[in-house]
Amino acid sequence: MFRISALSLVTSFVLVSSVVADPPKLDDPIKSVDHRIKHKTNVPGFEGQEFELFVRERVPVKPNGEAVLCLHGLNIPGTVVFDLPQPGYSWLRYLADNGYCAYSVDMTGYGGSTRPAPMNDPKNLTGLDRIAAQVKGDERPYPYSMTTADSDLHDIDEAIEFVRKHANVKTVHLIGTSLGSGRSLVYAAKYPEKIGRIVVQGWGISVEVDSKPAKLPEPGSPVNVTTGSGFKSKWQFMARRRGQVEPGMMDVVWRAMQDSDPVGAKWGPGVMRAPNITLYGWNKAVWKGIQSPVLFVHGEYDPLDPSPTELFKLIEQPKKVNLLFDGVSHVPMWETGKERLFAASVEWLAKATYDGRPAGEVGVSVEGKNTWK
Repeated sequence: MFRISALSLVTSFVLVSSVVADPPKLDDPIKSVDHRIKHKTNVPGFEGQEFELFVRERVPVKPNGEAVLCLHGLNIPGTVVFDLPQPGYSWLRYLADNGYCAYSVDMTGYGGSTRPAPMNDPKNLTGLDRIAAQVKGDERPYPYSMTTADSDLHDIDEAIEFVRKHANVKTVHLIGTSLGSGRSLVYAAKYPEKIGRIVVQGWGISVEVDSKPAKLPEPGSPVNVTTGSGFKSKWQFMARRRGQVEPGMMDVVWRAMQDSDPVGAKWGPGVMRAPNITLYGWNKAVWKGIQSPVLFVHGEYDPLDPSPTELFKLIEQPKKVNLLFDGVSHVPMWETGKERLFAASVEWLAKATYDGRPAGEVGVSVEGKNTWK
């Protein structure tokens, strides 16, 4: 077992509602559509209740007949990570512009998806999160953690089944960032028949979290929070190259994070909420069972990804490339040079190659020069 905080799976597809979202530009030919997937959750303590998963779609003008689902990481929802409302910074739009039916999902507890009731009460915060949200007293009505490895898999499977049906495809490509990379690989190991090619960014650690707790939910807190100052200070620590982050971009991203959580925006100085997660069943046997071609992407200035070759070496699938970008951090999709990341993902999804090669380790300079080992 492994609980992450801020410091049998049966799909029960019930109903989908869809609305056309406001596109970043009114004349943008790559339209944006939002979907809400109703399903029966398996989050401990809430089993069988009807929850919603929020899925953002970017619609290609000239579809290539393939679909990709993007999975976010520990704290920030998919719409912010993959479809930032800033010209040139939407990974989803780039994918759709290259013909892919492109989707991102907010997992349970994030963004536009259901946040179980205990996440709506700031009294359930603990430690520094409680101080950040300016919560007085020590009352904690729900002293348990929230989501789990199993509920993550359930959410992903609901989204995958929706995409397969909506885009009329048998297999779906996956892109995962940060913890979403681990989520992508664990899902692909369990359901290889549903997955095409995989891109994982910012996650090379072979986390060993085998043992499932005897009882769930575990004692803990259901919710953690991110503050604007905390978010910016962490990014500033990783911004070590002149010109790495465009002026004002940190404010743009933080505004999008606040917009994704209007309730959290009213807590204390304004925060963004995320669920605390109990992980288990992530081990070497899972990583060795990956059958899909995988592109690993790492940033030179990423302190959250300290072992960029470990997981790459564990995966036995021969079609795998380990790519290290110079001069970028844990969030290269919001930094200068993002176009090289986007282009690398498209080449991998299309051909299972990077720079025309299906396997190997490569470094990419700030200028875009590839150096293969």
